[in-house]
Amino acid sequence: MTATDRRCDLNCPLGQFRDDLTYSCVSLCPLSPPTFADISSGNCTSICSLGYFAYKQSRTCLSKCPGSLFADPMSRTCV
Repeated sequence: MTATDRRCDLNCPLGQFRDDLTYSCVSLCPLSPPTFADISSGNCTSICSLGYFAYKQSRTCLSKCPGSLFADPMSRTCV
């Protein structure tokens, strides 16, 4: 954890994501507050990285929304 931003400097194993609220590696990101597994950064995040979209059913950030859902670039979510 750095003194300036109080974030965890933890490198998580493949398939797990850094949760800065609990300072641990998790396989599923927390529901409250709602966070999503961001594969591009390796973190649990409330807003997906540019080019990725939050998919609520799997709690992950995806590069393409599944099925009939479309990617909303303003909210970075699948709707």
